[in-house]
Formats: sequence, structure tokens, C-alpha cells
Amino acid sequence: TLSSKHDACPNNERITEERPFFFHTGKGRNQYITIDLESEHRVFELHIKNRTNVCLERARCLFYCVHDSPEPDLSRGFPVSIDKAFLTKTGHISKTNLRGIKTRYLTIFSPEETFLHFSAVCVLGLNEA
Repeated sequence: TLSSKHDACPNNERITEERPFFFHTGKGRNQYITIDLESEHRVFELHIKNRTNVCLERARCLFYCVHDSPEPDLSRGFPVSIDKAFLTKTGHISKTNLRGIKTRYLTIFSPEETFLHFSAVCVLGLNEA
């Protein structure tokens, strides 16, 4: 689920790796992508690949939150690990430790006035069922 869609947004309904991006939000504060894991999982790492052509700096301030209902509570966000390479080198992966927390949904967002657009997202974890 996206907070908004830019006209350039592909019509993907699933997360996929795509160049230059697989989704694109409109501009605004608290733009987000929510990932439905379809059941409760214990999650350990969040991997994000920034878009691959231009405007990599738009992802300079990212947070994530986990939640059990479809609507995210952005006031409960934790910072995404971002380094200089993520903002300057195409294909660099941001890796964030999620500490094995149990969740159904994971939302990535920026509190800044910006667009969000990534070329790939991967959540690593275990199904608790």
C-alpha cells in the first residue's frame, strides 16, 4: 500500500526489483509504502535498494514501523540505517536490523517533504505459523 501515487508510478501490486524504481509516491510529508507480510512473521532485517538513476538524496531520512493492523502509526517509527553510499551509489543496499520483532505489516516512510521511490525492498524473517 502506498500513501499516494505519482503519475510515474508503475502499476505493480507486488514488491519486485525494478529499475529505476518499482513504486513512486507523490510529494508530501510522511509518504510511505506498507508491506503486508500476509501473516505474522518474526522479522530480522530490512534491505532497501534506492532508485537507480537520479534523486537518490530523497531517501536521506527514512524510518520504519511495524504494526498488526493495515494502518501504520508513524509516531512509532525507528530509523532506517542509511550511509553515504546509499545516497550516492546506484545498487547500494541499506540494511537495517529489525531485532526479530513479530509483525504482520512493515511500513517505510519519510517525515520530510519528499517523494519515495525504491528499486527493491526485502524483509528477511521467519513465519511464526
